[in-house]
Amino acid sequence: MKQFLTQFNKEFRANFNGFSAYIIIAAYYILSLFSALYLGDYFLRESEIMNAYFIMQPVILTLVIPATTMRTWADEAKSGTLELLLTQPIGYFKLVLAKFFAAYAFFFLMAAMSLFLFFVSDKLSILDTGLTLSGYAGLLLCGALFTAAGCLVSALSRNNILSYIAAIFVLFFLTQVEFTSAGSGIYVFSLRGLNFEDNYKAFLSGILTWSNLAYFIIGTCICLWLNTAAVECKRDVSTAGKKQFAALTFLMAAVFACSALSAGFFFNRQFDFTDEKKFTLSDEDTAFLKVLDKRINITLYEAGSKRMEANSGYAVYAEFAEKILKLIERQSNGAVRIETVMVEPFSQLEHRLTRDDHIWFEEDKFGQKTFMAAELSDNEGNRLIIPYFGNLRQNLLETDLIRTIRRFGQPQKRIAVAASKEDMEEMLAFRGILDEFYDVQYLEEKPVFIPNEYATAIIINPTQLSTETLLAMEQYVLNGGSLIIFSEPKLTGKSSGQPIISFLKNFGIIPIAEETISYISDNMETEAGAAEASHPATNKNIRSVLFNGAGSIDLKNADGYQTLPVLKFTDKTIAALSSGKYFSNYLNFAVQDRHIEPASLKEGKVIFIYDSDLLKDYLYVSEESKGFNFYQIIPAADNLLFLLRLVDYAANGDIERHLSYRHYALNKSSIGNAILANINKYYEDEISQLENNINLYKQRRDNFYDVLNMQGYASIRNIGDIGSIEQNIDENETRLYKIKSEIAQDYQTMIMGVTILLILAVPAILLVILGLGTFFFAKYKQKKIRRLADAAKTS
Repeated sequence: MKQFLTQFNKEFRANFNGFSAYIIIAAYYILSLFSALYLGDYFLRESEIMNAYFIMQPVILTLVIPATTMRTWADEAKSGTLELLLTQPIGYFKLVLAKFFAAYAFFFLMAAMSLFLFFVSDKLSILDTGLTLSGYAGLLLCGALFTAAGCLVSALSRNNILSYIAAIFVLFFLTQVEFTSAGSGIYVFSLRGLNFEDNYKAFLSGILTWSNLAYFIIGTCICLWLNTAAVECKRDVSTAGKKQFAALTFLMAAVFACSALSAGFFFNRQFDFTDEKKFTLSDEDTAFLKVLDKRINITLYEAGSKRMEANSGYAVYAEFAEKILKLIERQSNGAVRIETVMVEPFSQLEHRLTRDDHIWFEEDKFGQKTFMAAELSDNEGNRLIIPYFGNLRQNLLETDLIRTIRRFGQPQKRIAVAASKEDMEEMLAFRGILDEFYDVQYLEEKPVFIPNEYATAIIINPTQLSTETLLAMEQYVLNGGSLIIFSEPKLTGKSSGQPIISFLKNFGIIPIAEETISYISDNMETEAGAAEASHPATNKNIRSVLFNGAGSIDLKNADGYQTLPVLKFTDKTIAALSSGKYFSNYLNFAVQDRHIEPASLKEGKVIFIYDSDLLKDYLYVSEESKGFNFYQIIPAADNLLFLLRLVDYAANGDIERHLSYRHYALNKSSIGNAILANINKYYEDEISQLENNINLYKQRRDNFYDVLNMQGYASIRNIGDIGSIEQNIDENETRLYKIKSEIAQDYQTMIMGVTILLILAVPAILLVILGLGTFFFAKYKQKKIRRLADAAKTS
């Protein structure tokens, strides 16, 4: 061990004999930070922020590590000291390890400089600790493999420059070779275990298998073993010795391939090291997939040109989606088959998807389209297109896929909706939900008959209802139907709303029109639990349902039926369920030629939600939407989940209550947005004041124009007042524009400042500290040598 440490110290100190070590460290750091900030979208990433640094490391290390390993053996051979070194009382393998660890320690020192970026990122955002540690583990293992390969190449050369170029070639070949890129199944998965990119990116995703570790560890060990064999061949320069080394090299390559394949085949259990367990399916989803008894093919269509931009937001999300899909494929034991198709620009397939299948896409000025869509099919001829598969719903991706798989191939249940045209226009997102998953029949606003064939009927803001409509609603429930009513307190409080109050009282639901409640929040995590769900229509995954001006409900139980709160805020019931059997309250208003049930034939349900704003206030469609597809709907709260579960429960469904929303509230903000938010804090009061002034002046101007239109003429005073108002509007708008320009300029300055700090100031400080440390350590060693020399002379 002493001989090993002596050789290690000698090799490590040799790195700092000149300025080359400092130049290499500075070059590595600047390249790494520049690639992270500008090529890795560091300021734009909302998650996996440190991956902006890790993603480009293989390319950078391919250029840097050969510069640190080229002299390990080539210098010894060139200077003629190799023969002397091999006669030292140290084994060849120990000698190889000493040189390897000396070079690896130098790499470790370079990689440790990235900790400053880690601390800055942790300060400006919320890092996933498990994912970051997994990324560092991948970086260190990658460095070990590259260092071992570089030492091996150096042992086969006598020239530093030749060693450097050959090592770059070897590492480039290692990182770029790809054995398979398409297909699925355990065999393809095992073959991918030979790809450097797949194994390295497994660490960046935080989901690992034993084969990923085996790839780097076995590869490093084999390179060290071959290095030892190459050193032994230095003493045997005969043709037979060279042939033996060549045969051993091929044998070790075969051993490496077999080991990697075996690890991928036999040890393919995955471990999720992310804090949020983003790549671990919920227990409910796993259990469902394991017993799935139908074959489903899922094809993911990606824009090929965008996917090739390795570090773009599109590519990062595409990798995330592919991993989730592969995980579903593995857990289903082959019942779900996944295929990823890169769609070439202007191809026939792109034309079919965008024109015939009507998928959502963006188009630039050159006609290039950006999209991501999925197609589901089975052996029975069923086919379903998910036209929008974008990152707006990234945290709901697992849930959306499992929901689609559960519903695929099943006949859609028929439901009825009765609402005014104005209400439906304000509830586009809710319509998108219903049209996606149900066969919806839109009835007249005040229906006089609701057929029993509908799984559920939804009535929105019922006012001035005739007894015929109330009778139709009641008879639907008495025949075993599920009725959902959304209404506003301001509507039921009027005389026109009294019929619906009387109707609900017959089912034990008593709306209180005098009191309204609002609960509005943008922070899902801090407000979690404020809304309480106490019925199977919802479950623990529903964290916070937001409402505005909701009414309170009293409940009353009676023989034959029971009432339960569905949604509560503190002690106030916002939504209620009544289920059981009832008696008719409208027999006297029956039409003679129509059969009326005096009492329930089956158990029915009445669900009353005392706030129809739940359907429109916090559900909206993305601005770029060209339709109202479910996957384009962005939920601002759990209202979406609440409504989905509510309708599914009312329709006697069994899908929504089994779904998991574990990652629903995991949205993060990018570092760029965090910097912008801090800048906006200094201007928000002035911006708010200016916007209020502009709106006030515009309102005054419109009022003046209304008066002028009524008078039919304009006096000089009126014209002067309007001119003064227009001048005030221009002044406020000019100031607002200047403030926004200042914000943009401050943002660019802050980004530039952070960039300069990270790329230039930090390495300069670290190199000065390292240089001073090396200088004082050298002085200390010189003084120690002098003392030993003086002691030897005196003795």
